[in-house]
Amino acid sequence: MILEKLIHFISYIKQDCLCMLTINKDGTPSYNEVNYVLHELEDSRIKRHILSGIITDMEVSDIGAKNTNCRVRYKNQSVLIPISEMGIELSNNDNGDEWVRKTQILSKMLGAVVDFIVRGIDRDDPDDIHIVASRADALRKKRFEYFTSNDPIFDIEKYDKAEARVIAVSQQSARLEICGVELTLPMNELFWSWVADVREHLSPGDVIPVKILDESVDEEGNIKLRVSGKEAVKNTAALALKKIHAGNKCVGVVTHIEENQPVFIRLENGANAIAHNSRVNTVAYPGDIVTLAINDINEEKQTAVGVITNVIKQNKEF
Repeated sequence: MILEKLIHFISYIKQDCLCMLTINKDGTPSYNEVNYVLHELEDSRIKRHILSGIITDMEVSDIGAKNTNCRVRYKNQSVLIPISEMGIELSNNDNGDEWVRKTQILSKMLGAVVDFIVRGIDRDDPDDIHIVASRADALRKKRFEYFTSNDPIFDIEKYDKAEARVIAVSQQSARLEICGVELTLPMNELFWSWVADVREHLSPGDVIPVKILDESVDEEGNIKLRVSGKEAVKNTAALALKKIHAGNKCVGVVTHIEENQPVFIRLENGANAIAHNSRVNTVAYPGDIVTLAINDINEEKQTAVGVITNVIKQNKEF
Protein backbone atom coordinates (compact mmCIF):
# COMPACT_ATOMS: atom_id res chain seq x y z
CA MET A 1 0.00 0.00 0.00
CA ILE A 2 2.80 2.38 0.94
CA LEU A 3 4.70 1.41 -2.24
CA GLU A 4 1.65 2.16 -4.38
CA LYS A 5 1.33 5.60 -2.81
CA LEU A 6 5.03 6.27 -3.39
CA ILE A 7 4.78 5.25 -7.07
CA HIS A 8 1.72 7.50 -7.44
CA PHE A 9 3.62 10.39 -5.84
CA ILE A 10 6.68 9.92 -8.11
CA SER A 11 4.49 9.78 -11.22
CA TYR A 12 2.85 13.02 -10.10
CA ILE A 13 6.25 14.74 -9.72
CA LYS A 14 7.33 13.51 -13.17
CA GLN A 15 4.36 15.33 -14.69
CA ASP A 16 6.16 18.57 -13.80
CA CYS A 17 3.20 19.72 -11.72
CA LEU A 18 0.89 19.84 -14.73
CA CYS A 19 -1.87 18.35 -12.57
CA MET A 20 -3.89 20.03 -9.88
CA LEU A 21 -4.37 18.43 -6.48
CA THR A 22 -8.13 18.50 -6.19
CA ILE A 23 -10.57 18.33 -3.31
CA ASN A 24 -12.34 15.38 -4.93
CA LYS A 25 -10.37 12.13 -4.53
CA ASP A 26 -11.17 11.00 -8.08
CA GLY A 27 -9.28 13.99 -9.49
CA THR A 28 -12.37 15.81 -10.79
CA PRO A 29 -11.92 19.57 -10.32
CA SER A 30 -14.58 21.12 -8.14
CA TYR A 31 -13.90 24.55 -9.63
CA ASN A 32 -12.69 25.53 -13.06
CA GLU A 33 -11.88 29.23 -13.23
CA VAL A 34 -11.72 29.35 -17.02
CA ASN A 35 -15.13 27.71 -17.44
CA TYR A 36 -16.62 29.87 -14.70
CA VAL A 37 -15.44 33.12 -16.31
CA LEU A 38 -16.57 31.93 -19.74
CA HIS A 39 -19.97 31.22 -18.23
CA GLU A 40 -20.15 34.84 -17.01
CA LEU A 41 -19.14 36.11 -20.44
CA GLU A 42 -21.68 33.85 -22.16
CA ASP A 43 -24.31 35.07 -19.71
CA SER A 44 -23.47 38.65 -20.70
CA ARG A 45 -23.97 37.78 -24.37
CA ILE A 46 -27.29 36.03 -23.87
CA LYS A 47 -28.86 38.18 -21.17
CA ARG A 48 -27.04 41.44 -22.04
CA HIS A 49 -25.55 41.70 -18.57
CA ILE A 50 -22.99 44.47 -18.10
CA LEU A 51 -19.47 43.42 -17.11
CA SER A 52 -16.46 45.60 -16.27
CA GLY A 53 -12.77 45.28 -17.07
CA ILE A 54 -9.53 47.23 -17.44
CA ILE A 55 -8.23 48.44 -20.80
CA THR A 56 -4.79 46.82 -21.10
CA ASP A 57 -3.72 47.65 -24.64
CA MET A 58 -4.79 48.98 -28.02
CA GLU A 59 -3.84 47.83 -31.49
CA VAL A 60 -3.97 49.60 -34.85
CA SER A 61 -4.18 46.60 -37.17
CA ASP A 62 -4.81 48.46 -40.44
CA ILE A 63 -4.11 52.20 -40.73
CA GLY A 64 -5.43 52.32 -44.29
CA ALA A 65 -8.74 50.79 -43.22
CA LYS A 66 -8.69 52.86 -40.03
CA ASN A 67 -9.09 49.73 -37.94
CA THR A 68 -8.33 50.18 -34.23
CA ASN A 69 -9.20 47.79 -31.40
CA CYS A 70 -8.57 47.71 -27.69
CA ARG A 71 -8.30 44.80 -25.31
CA VAL A 72 -10.01 44.67 -21.95
CA ARG A 73 -8.95 42.27 -19.22
CA TYR A 74 -11.91 40.56 -17.56
CA LYS A 75 -10.55 38.32 -14.81
CA ASN A 76 -8.45 35.75 -16.72
CA GLN A 77 -9.85 36.49 -20.19
CA SER A 78 -8.97 39.07 -22.82
CA VAL A 79 -11.93 40.80 -24.47
CA LEU A 80 -11.63 42.68 -27.77
CA ILE A 81 -13.62 45.87 -28.34
CA PRO A 82 -13.42 47.60 -31.76
CA ILE A 83 -13.05 51.38 -31.60
CA SER A 84 -16.43 51.67 -33.33
CA GLU A 85 -17.96 49.97 -30.28
CA MET A 86 -16.13 52.04 -27.63
CA GLY A 87 -18.88 54.67 -27.46
CA ILE A 88 -16.42 57.56 -27.79
CA GLU A 89 -18.42 60.70 -28.55
CA LEU A 90 -16.59 63.68 -30.01
CA SER A 91 -17.47 67.24 -29.07
CA ASN A 92 -17.99 70.10 -31.51
CA ASN A 93 -14.47 71.28 -30.64
CA ASP A 94 -12.89 68.04 -31.88
CA ASN A 95 -11.59 68.97 -35.31
CA GLY A 96 -9.85 66.80 -37.89
CA ASP A 97 -10.26 63.18 -38.89
CA GLU A 98 -12.81 61.38 -36.67
CA TRP A 99 -10.88 58.09 -36.56
CA VAL A 100 -7.61 59.85 -35.70
CA ARG A 101 -9.25 61.83 -32.90
CA LYS A 102 -10.98 58.76 -31.45
CA THR A 103 -7.73 56.79 -31.62
CA GLN A 104 -5.97 59.59 -29.75
CA ILE A 105 -8.63 59.52 -27.04
CA LEU A 106 -8.47 55.72 -26.83
CA SER A 107 -4.69 55.85 -26.34
CA LYS A 108 -5.27 57.96 -23.22
CA MET A 109 -7.81 55.44 -21.88
CA LEU A 110 -5.26 52.70 -21.17
CA GLY A 111 -5.73 51.61 -17.57
CA ALA A 112 -9.33 52.82 -17.39
CA VAL A 113 -12.13 50.63 -16.07
CA VAL A 114 -14.90 50.31 -18.65
CA ASP A 115 -18.21 48.49 -18.92
CA PHE A 116 -19.06 46.17 -21.82
CA ILE A 117 -21.61 43.67 -23.08
CA VAL A 118 -20.36 40.60 -24.92
CA ARG A 119 -21.36 40.37 -28.59
CA GLY A 120 -19.78 37.04 -29.51
CA ILE A 121 -17.53 34.18 -28.34
CA ASP A 122 -15.46 31.98 -30.68
CA ARG A 123 -14.54 28.68 -28.99
CA ASP A 124 -13.26 26.81 -32.04
CA ASP A 125 -9.82 26.61 -30.43
CA PRO A 126 -10.12 25.94 -26.66
CA ASP A 127 -6.59 27.27 -26.18
CA ASP A 128 -7.30 30.51 -28.05
CA ILE A 129 -10.81 31.71 -27.29
CA HIS A 130 -11.86 34.97 -28.98
CA ILE A 131 -14.34 37.28 -27.25
CA VAL A 132 -15.75 40.42 -28.87
CA ALA A 133 -17.76 42.97 -26.91
CA SER A 134 -19.31 46.42 -27.12
CA ARG A 135 -18.82 49.24 -24.64
CA ALA A 136 -21.34 51.37 -26.56
CA ASP A 137 -24.07 48.80 -25.79
CA ALA A 138 -23.23 48.93 -22.08
CA LEU A 139 -23.28 52.74 -22.01
CA ARG A 140 -26.67 52.83 -23.76
CA LYS A 141 -28.10 50.31 -21.30
CA LYS A 142 -26.77 52.27 -18.31
CA ARG A 143 -28.20 55.56 -19.62
CA PHE A 144 -31.57 53.87 -20.09
CA GLU A 145 -31.57 52.34 -16.60
CA TYR A 146 -30.40 55.52 -14.88
CA PHE A 147 -32.20 58.23 -16.83
CA THR A 148 -34.86 57.29 -19.40
CA SER A 149 -36.63 54.10 -18.25
CA ASN A 150 -40.11 54.22 -16.74
CA ASP A 151 -38.50 53.88 -13.33
CA PRO A 152 -35.08 55.55 -13.65
CA ILE A 153 -32.50 55.07 -10.92
CA PHE A 154 -31.34 58.67 -11.03
CA ASP A 155 -33.42 61.45 -9.52
CA ILE A 156 -31.76 64.85 -9.20
CA GLU A 157 -34.02 65.59 -6.24
CA LYS A 158 -32.64 62.53 -4.46
CA TYR A 159 -29.03 62.37 -5.66
CA ASP A 160 -26.92 65.53 -5.79
CA LYS A 161 -23.62 63.64 -6.01
CA ALA A 162 -22.35 60.66 -7.97
CA GLU A 163 -19.23 58.58 -8.44
CA ALA A 164 -17.42 59.27 -11.70
CA ARG A 165 -14.94 56.99 -13.41
CA VAL A 166 -11.84 58.72 -14.75
CA ILE A 167 -11.63 57.44 -18.33
CA ALA A 168 -8.83 59.58 -19.78
CA VAL A 169 -6.66 62.46 -18.61
CA SER A 170 -4.90 65.31 -20.41
CA GLN A 171 -2.87 68.20 -19.05
CA GLN A 172 -5.88 70.49 -18.63
CA SER A 173 -8.89 68.19 -18.30
CA ALA A 174 -10.25 64.76 -17.44
CA ARG A 175 -12.74 62.62 -19.36
CA LEU A 176 -15.31 61.12 -16.98
CA GLU A 177 -18.04 58.50 -17.22
CA ILE A 178 -21.06 58.92 -14.96
CA CYS A 179 -23.86 56.35 -15.17
CA GLY A 180 -23.24 55.81 -18.88
CA VAL A 181 -22.76 59.50 -19.72
CA GLU A 182 -19.33 60.69 -20.80
CA LEU A 183 -18.16 64.27 -20.42
CA THR A 184 -14.96 66.28 -20.20
CA LEU A 185 -14.29 68.38 -17.11
CA PRO A 186 -11.68 71.17 -17.21
CA MET A 187 -9.13 71.49 -14.42
CA ASN A 188 -10.85 74.52 -12.88
CA GLU A 189 -13.91 72.33 -12.20
CA LEU A 190 -11.88 69.41 -10.91
CA PHE A 191 -9.91 71.04 -8.09
CA TRP A 192 -10.25 74.00 -5.75
CA SER A 193 -6.49 74.46 -5.71
CA TRP A 194 -4.83 75.48 -8.97
CA VAL A 195 -2.79 72.73 -10.61
CA ALA A 196 -0.24 72.77 -13.43
CA ASP A 197 -1.11 69.36 -14.86
CA VAL A 198 -4.20 67.25 -14.20
CA ARG A 199 -2.14 64.12 -15.00
CA GLU A 200 -0.17 64.66 -11.79
CA HIS A 201 -3.34 64.25 -9.74
CA LEU A 202 -5.64 61.88 -11.67
CA SER A 203 -5.15 58.72 -13.72
CA PRO A 204 -7.40 56.46 -15.82
CA GLY A 205 -9.00 53.96 -13.46
CA ASP A 206 -9.53 56.46 -10.64
CA VAL A 207 -12.99 57.09 -9.22
CA ILE A 208 -13.85 60.59 -7.98
CA PRO A 209 -16.98 62.18 -6.50
CA VAL A 210 -18.79 64.85 -8.52
CA LYS A 211 -21.68 67.12 -7.74
CA ILE A 212 -24.51 66.99 -10.28
CA LEU A 213 -25.54 70.56 -11.03
CA ASP A 214 -27.99 69.93 -13.85
CA GLU A 215 -29.49 67.18 -16.03
CA SER A 216 -31.05 67.76 -19.43
CA VAL A 217 -31.92 66.06 -22.72
CA ASP A 218 -30.94 67.68 -26.02
CA GLU A 219 -32.98 67.73 -29.24
CA GLU A 220 -31.50 64.40 -30.34
CA GLY A 221 -32.43 62.70 -27.06
CA ASN A 222 -28.92 62.63 -25.62
CA ILE A 223 -28.52 62.87 -21.85
CA LYS A 224 -26.47 65.90 -20.79
CA LEU A 225 -25.01 66.30 -17.31
CA ARG A 226 -23.42 69.43 -15.86
CA VAL A 227 -21.19 68.46 -12.97
CA SER A 228 -18.39 69.77 -10.79
CA GLY A 229 -15.65 67.76 -9.16
CA LYS A 230 -14.50 70.42 -6.75
CA GLU A 231 -18.01 71.21 -5.48
CA ALA A 232 -18.40 67.62 -4.32
CA VAL A 233 -15.67 68.15 -1.70
CA LYS A 234 -14.65 70.80 0.81
CA ASN A 235 -13.03 73.97 -0.50
CA THR A 236 -9.59 73.16 0.85
CA ALA A 237 -8.04 76.14 -0.97
CA ALA A 238 -10.30 78.56 0.93
CA LEU A 239 -9.52 76.86 4.23
CA ALA A 240 -5.79 77.07 3.48
CA LEU A 241 -6.07 80.76 2.56
CA LYS A 242 -7.27 81.58 6.08
CA LYS A 243 -3.82 80.61 7.34
CA ILE A 244 -2.07 83.08 5.01
CA HIS A 245 -1.59 86.74 6.00
CA ALA A 246 -0.02 89.86 4.49
CA GLY A 247 3.67 89.93 5.32
CA ASN A 248 4.08 86.16 5.07
CA LYS A 249 6.64 84.57 2.77
CA CYS A 250 5.43 81.31 1.26
CA VAL A 251 6.70 78.61 -1.05
CA GLY A 252 4.54 77.66 -4.00
CA VAL A 253 4.55 76.12 -7.47
CA VAL A 254 3.69 78.05 -10.63
CA THR A 255 0.63 76.43 -12.19
CA HIS A 256 0.18 78.51 -15.32
CA ILE A 257 1.08 81.80 -16.95
CA GLU A 258 -0.76 83.83 -19.57
CA GLU A 259 0.31 86.80 -21.63
CA ASN A 260 -0.39 90.13 -19.92
CA GLN A 261 -1.74 88.23 -16.91
CA PRO A 262 -0.35 87.61 -13.41
CA VAL A 263 1.52 84.42 -12.58
CA PHE A 264 -0.78 81.82 -11.02
CA ILE A 265 0.69 79.93 -8.06
CA ARG A 266 -0.48 77.14 -5.75
CA LEU A 267 1.05 77.68 -2.34
CA GLU A 268 2.50 74.76 -0.41
CA ASN A 269 -0.49 74.61 1.93
CA GLY A 270 -2.97 74.47 -1.00
CA ALA A 271 -4.02 78.12 -1.11
CA ASN A 272 -4.20 79.91 -4.47
CA ALA A 273 -2.08 83.00 -5.12
CA ILE A 274 -1.17 85.39 -7.91
CA ALA A 275 1.96 87.45 -8.52
CA HIS A 276 1.72 90.59 -10.64
CA ASN A 277 5.48 91.11 -10.71
CA SER A 278 8.79 89.60 -9.68
CA ARG A 279 11.91 90.84 -7.92
CA VAL A 280 14.11 88.37 -9.79
CA ASN A 281 15.32 88.48 -13.37
CA THR A 282 14.51 84.82 -13.97
CA VAL A 283 11.18 84.25 -15.73
CA ALA A 284 8.91 81.86 -13.86
CA TYR A 285 7.37 78.97 -15.82
CA PRO A 286 4.73 76.35 -14.95
CA GLY A 287 6.21 73.80 -12.56
CA ASP A 288 8.79 76.21 -11.11
CA ILE A 289 8.99 76.34 -7.32
CA VAL A 290 9.10 79.95 -6.12
CA THR A 291 9.06 82.08 -3.00
CA LEU A 292 6.19 84.56 -2.76
CA ALA A 293 6.07 87.61 -0.49
CA ILE A 294 2.39 88.12 0.38
CA ASN A 295 1.14 91.72 0.10
CA ASP A 296 -2.63 91.25 0.33
CA ILE A 297 -5.49 88.76 0.58
CA ASN A 298 -8.27 89.12 -2.00
CA GLU A 299 -11.27 87.71 -0.12
CA GLU A 300 -13.62 88.07 -3.09
CA LYS A 301 -11.44 86.01 -5.44
CA GLN A 302 -10.17 83.76 -2.64
CA THR A 303 -6.53 84.35 -3.54
CA ALA A 304 -3.37 85.67 -1.94
CA VAL A 305 -1.57 88.46 -3.81
CA GLY A 306 2.18 88.88 -3.73
CA VAL A 307 5.56 89.29 -5.39
CA ILE A 308 7.93 86.52 -6.50
CA THR A 309 11.17 87.01 -4.58
CA ASN A 310 13.05 83.88 -5.59
CA VAL A 311 12.92 80.95 -8.02
CA ILE A 312 13.95 78.03 -5.83
CA LYS A 313 13.83 75.33 -8.50
CA GLN A 314 13.13 75.55 -12.20
CA ASN A 315 11.08 73.09 -14.20
CA LYS A 316 13.62 71.58 -16.61
CA GLU A 317 10.96 71.00 -19.28
CA PHE A 318 10.97 74.73 -20.07
